[in-house]
Amino acid sequence: MVKDSVVYTDIFGDKHLTRAYDIRISKMEDGFVASWRDITAKKQAEEQLRQSKQFIERIAEATPGLLYVYDLNQQRNVYVNRQIGEVLGYTAEEIQEMGDKAIAKLLHPEDLQRLPQLLQRFQIATDGEVLESEYRMQHKNGEWRWLYAREVIFTRQRDGSPHEIVGTAIDISDRKLTESKLNYSNERFRLAATAVNSLIYDWDFERGTVERSEGITRILGYSLDEVEPTFEWWKALIHPSDVKAMAQHFDEIIQMSENTLFQMAYKCHMLVSLEPFVGRVLSILLA
Repeated sequence: MVKDSVVYTDIFGDKHLTRAYDIRISKMEDGFVASWRDITAKKQAEEQLRQSKQFIERIAEATPGLLYVYDLNQQRNVYVNRQIGEVLGYTAEEIQEMGDKAIAKLLHPEDLQRLPQLLQRFQIATDGEVLESEYRMQHKNGEWRWLYAREVIFTRQRDGSPHEIVGTAIDISDRKLTESKLNYSNERFRLAATAVNSLIYDWDFERGTVERSEGITRILGYSLDEVEPTFEWWKALIHPSDVKAMAQHFDEIIQMSENTLFQMAYKCHMLVSLEPFVGRVLSILLA
């Protein structure tokens, strides 16, 4: 028995009619018996599927970050695009070869401990609900990279429980490094401000807000919770005889160039005493 398929095209004026047939030929003692079946719809479906897969693959390869499908039951990636090479240094084939050991091998130990809680969220997630997370994975060169992931349920099992998730992840290591440096700088500033008997403030003219250091508690007795982040709150503490001079002082600050130092002395009331506290203000216009 011989089985084959042919594509037949008829032309009617400007229209092309293409049909696909499945042909079966059986040899008989004195000849052949042939039959054919119209499989046009099947061939069209196969072609649409091929084009759909090609379209998805092109999108996956054009995506700047990782695109992956993770099997919750097998605990392994069943698909990952080739951007894995740029982010973690591995090829997609190397990740697939790791199987269910990939997560344990690449995920940071601290984040690995959180993994059960992260995956548990999908048990109550609805279709289309996006779950976000940040975690660290080890690059092939040994470095730890921070990733920001957005994931949704991709397929479910017959009982309705999640089976696979599809997600995208981008490298946010540079952002995390900047945040770490900023936090370190802020902590150093806080420690320095605590070590000196001074009140340090940051007045944002555009937003109309004022941030003050913990020195206000040691000098005037107000806790940071009691302090309102406005200039009006501070103005109410200034001694009446100094209000006009202080207003002029701040008007001059606004006109100063950046990084210019300006200073003056004035009196304000302490929380624990009705006696005025005489202080000296040093103002620097930063931007």
